[in-house]
Amino acid sequence: MSHTFLPIHIKAELIPFLFKKLKYVECDVDGARVKAVKVSTHTAIGKFIRLLVERTDTRQICDKSPQIILRLEESTKIKGILGCSFKYEDLRSSFCSLPEAGQELLNEYLEEQMQTALMNYVNSWHEKKGAEGIEVGIAMFFEKYNLEEYGYSIQSVRRDYYRKLNDGYFKAMVEFDPLKKKII
Repeated sequence: MSHTFLPIHIKAELIPFLFKKLKYVECDVDGARVKAVKVSTHTAIGKFIRLLVERTDTRQICDKSPQIILRLEESTKIKGILGCSFKYEDLRSSFCSLPEAGQELLNEYLEEQMQTALMNYVNSWHEKKGAEGIEVGIAMFFEKYNLEEYGYSIQSVRRDYYRKLNDGYFKAMVEFDPLKKKII
């Protein structure tokens, strides 16, 4: 299967989360051995990234700023809902880029996904261990994704968790009756 390498900018605190969501592969890029994120159209985030990529006339070159390399797997079609195909750029014979707006959108998406994962992790920890162990659960999540170095604090996450808990964030807001096919 053919593939294309694409350098992009991702916030440093989101890189471990991205590497857990998608697999990484070691490959040679411009003579250097690097870990690249394998972007396949078999995952929702892979489809999301693939739909943001655009064709360009010039090859994207890695600069000195923090970047990661995406390894875009080429497939003939991206299957969507009900077998319909999404339209996307065929990159087999061209260069590509992820526009600045696409990179910002990807960063926002990953940040939102990480915050959701963090809150759900803390909530399940809280339900299992009770209030006395909540800080241990937050610290474990921080360790899992290397967040200690990026200004995240246990107290701010704890405060945010209790605010969301009191606001009903973890409760179903609406219920759906499948027999009547109505929202209750």
